[in-house]
Amino acid sequence: MGQRGWGSDRRLTAISRGGLSVPARQAVVDGQILPGSAVLDYGCGRGEDVRALEHMGCEAAGWDPFYQPDVRLEPCPVVLLTYVLNVIEDPSERRRTLQRAWELASTVLIVSARLTWERSKVSGEEFGDGLLTRRNTFQHLYGTRELRTYVEEVTGVRAVSASPGIIYAFKDDTARLSYLARRIIADDHWLASDDRTSAIAALVRVSLRDHTTAQVIVGAILGGTAAAVVFAGLR
Repeated sequence: MGQRGWGSDRRLTAISRGGLSVPARQAVVDGQILPGSAVLDYGCGRGEDVRALEHMGCEAAGWDPFYQPDVRLEPCPVVLLTYVLNVIEDPSERRRTLQRAWELASTVLIVSARLTWERSKVSGEEFGDGLLTRRNTFQHLYGTRELRTYVEEVTGVRAVSASPGIIYAFKDDTARLSYLARRIIADDHWLASDDRTSAIAALVRVSLRDHTTAQVIVGAILGGTAAAVVFAGLR
C-alpha cells in the first residue's frame, strides 16, 4: 500500500522539471496566467510550477497531500490540476479531486492528464482502469475526447481543449467565449477593441472563416436576435 491508504505510491509521480510544466506554459501563452495572477497548484508535487510562477510575478500557492499537506486551501481565480487525475487509482477519489479543484477555482480550472498515445512509455500490469507500474505508481491514460468529456461531466460546464491533454473549464461562460474569440482573431484586433462595436466588427471580419463560433460570441454580446440580424446580412 502507498501513503494515506492509497493503492499506489503517488509521491513517486512528482517529477522534477526545472521550469514550468507544459500545461502551465500553455496557460501563460493563452493569457490565462499573467504576471500578478493568483494561482493555486492543486496537487503541486514538489512545487516547481509554484516557484516558476512566483518568479514571473504571480501570487502562487501549492497544495499536495504528500509534499504540502498543511497549506490552507482557499478559493483562487486560477487553479491548476496538473497530471493529477491520471495517478489516482480510485475512480471515486479521482472524481472528488476534480470536484474539489473546481470548487476552489473562481475563474478558470486548468486540467491536464497523460494521454493514451503515451502507452508505449508506461510499462505495467492492468490494474482497475489503468496500469500499475513496477514502482507501484498508477497511470490512467485518457483519450483526448475522454478527458474533456469527463471534465464537462463533473463541472457541469462546456470545457475547451487548449491543446491535447490540457482542458480549460471556465466559471463564467463569457470568459470561455472570450478565449475562443482570441483563438480565431489576431490578438491586436481583439486587444485594440475597447468597445463592443469594434469587437463585433473584428468578429464579423473573420466570420467566414469560423462562422459558427463567431455567431455564438456575437450572440453573447448582443443577444441571439440581434446576432441573427448581423449574420443574415453576411450570407
